[in-house]
Amino acid sequence: MKMASVGFSGLIRGFKGISIDSFNVKNLVNCSRFFLSHCHADHMENIKGFISKARDNPDLRLFCTLESSIILRNKFYRPNWKHQDKNALESVIRTLKMGMSYTILVPEHEYETNVTVLPAFHCAGSCMYLFKRNDHRVLYTGDFRFQKHELANIRALHENNGATIALDTVYLDTTFFKQASNHFPSRKAVLKMIIQEIDDFLEKFKTGSVFITRPYYLGSEIIIRALSKKYKCPVHVEWHAYKLYKGIREVFPFITTNARNTFIHLRTRYANGKQTIEGQNALQVHASAMWYARNGKSRKWIQRDDQGRVKIAHSTHSSRSELSEFIKYFKPHSAVAISIPSGYSQKEVR
Repeated sequence: MKMASVGFSGLIRGFKGISIDSFNVKNLVNCSRFFLSHCHADHMENIKGFISKARDNPDLRLFCTLESSIILRNKFYRPNWKHQDKNALESVIRTLKMGMSYTILVPEHEYETNVTVLPAFHCAGSCMYLFKRNDHRVLYTGDFRFQKHELANIRALHENNGATIALDTVYLDTTFFKQASNHFPSRKAVLKMIIQEIDDFLEKFKTGSVFITRPYYLGSEIIIRALSKKYKCPVHVEWHAYKLYKGIREVFPFITTNARNTFIHLRTRYANGKQTIEGQNALQVHASAMWYARNGKSRKWIQRDDQGRVKIAHSTHSSRSELSEFIKYFKPHSAVAISIPSGYSQKEVR
């Protein structure tokens, strides 16, 4: 297998006129079909420029999952938003169902491609895209996480007899493709650790506040649902997160903006300490894999200090070993790294 150089531009070989997770000026000139894998900011750079161009070019298309389309509307619609911008987004956005295949026309290059939408298990609405044109097959993972035992369940990447399909190129999420991130605990294991910390805290103090810090607004949906169901209360989130999740059935019923309706509070790493309710005991849980990936000396998935703070290695990206197993299992002819791990060079990733 060949490993191509790092520095993903949004363009995929053999599919002219298509851009994925990139709305840069060059792609806005050369492409008419845009795909969004999920709604994290680093995958939506210059999307406002795309919306502005859509006002003058209604033939543009933006393809994404239903959940991502809801998040886009929640994120960009404002009472003072220009009417033409709202209409422009509505005119070009096309929602795709998970697990379904579609025939997409690329008019400026006069060809059609088949696109299959696959779950990525990264955050709400996240997906992978499998492109087929003639006998050429390309998989774009976006940000994703799969464990070895889950690979056989990706039906669209297998033939009817169970053999893996032939993949020409995989565009791979290499966010944690580094030795320090060789293994992460499973999401199920992370939930058990968080629940155990909360149970121990409640047994000791009976009452108090639990603050769970996560790196981004999107990506903690499994934690939200699990804790809400376990402790029979909503999870308090910031107003911005509440607005993004509005209409997402798997998350919205389990959250609140009223901090006094619950003892569980979810906040980003950018939030300050003013959310702490004075006079109450507090457990602080930092659920993120970045601290673990940056600390090459520690191999413990959970760390505690004497001030009630706990760090847990929670990752929505595949670990280095999981990426290796993914490549070994599907055996693509070539792979393109779409991100560079912190502290690594392009040469090291290659």
